[in-house]
Amino acid sequence: MKKIKLGIWGLALLLVLVGCSNGNSEDTSISSSAVNSKSTKKSDSISKKESSKLESSRAESIKKMKIKSESIKNEKRNSRRNTSDGTLTVQQMKDTPEQSAIAIAYYGADHVWSNLSGEITNGFNVSIESPDSSIVKYYIQKGDNPYYRLLGDEHNTVDYYNNSDNELQKVGMSEIVTYVNRKLSDDARNKIVNNVTIGEGTDNKKSNSSEKKTQKNGQKITVNEALSVVNDKFFGDSLTLSDDYGEFVSRSGGVVMGTLQYEPYGNGGWKILPLKWEGNFNFRIYMVPDAGDSTISVKRWSKSGFDPEKTENFTVTR
Repeated sequence: MKKIKLGIWGLALLLVLVGCSNGNSEDTSISSSAVNSKSTKKSDSISKKESSKLESSRAESIKKMKIKSESIKNEKRNSRRNTSDGTLTVQQMKDTPEQSAIAIAYYGADHVWSNLSGEITNGFNVSIESPDSSIVKYYIQKGDNPYYRLLGDEHNTVDYYNNSDNELQKVGMSEIVTYVNRKLSDDARNKIVNNVTIGEGTDNKKSNSSEKKTQKNGQKITVNEALSVVNDKFFGDSLTLSDDYGEFVSRSGGVVMGTLQYEPYGNGGWKILPLKWEGNFNFRIYMVPDAGDSTISVKRWSKSGFDPEKTENFTVTR
């Protein structure tokens, strides 16, 4: 009987020990799981912080690269601007007739006088006419010889005309300056200055000598030389000088057909136009010495009756 009781107690003790063992095992498992969970959370937290720092570092690097790239672009842009953009001002135009003529003619050739496109950069002459004190005309001695006028008390507006006195366009000086500065550097513009001449203004006074020349340096055209050119090309030896030497007289069969007035024009040349003429005929003749003074460029614009106007250009060897 004692043996049976001892056996039961032993079995009970064994069950208790087994239960404790199981409980300890479960507690250990739970504890391990909790530790692992905390470790994972801590690891995730560290990873997020490192990732955030990395992203921040990348963003900063990209920002610096963009700033550096923009700086390089600005330097290149400024470099191009310094070498290609001009710095002409409206005041410089007013102070320097040659600079004014270049800017106005350059703008005009690109916007108004299409026949002068590409011709201005080689240089040109400007002939100034003053029919009266309130009107001054600046003729561009190239192509078909258009002209412009300066308007306003401050001369801040340019009025463009063709050679038939038709008004084409009015443009502000500031607009012309902006356009020319965009197209011509100071160096390019100043090179043209060397090939631009401004002719003497004319007040339509008569000359007192048949050999009078225009008031510019260089080998000029004498009145007699001009008379010979006009006779040979247009009137067939019918012109003579009038008594006051300010006009040509045209005769045909002994009958006076009209008188032509001559005026200084451009760099050493003459402009010849009818003063009085019989019949429905109008014309203007321009002649100037070419580079080297060995030839003369001649142009005649004419219109007769209902016929269309006509322009003739040729060169005469001196």
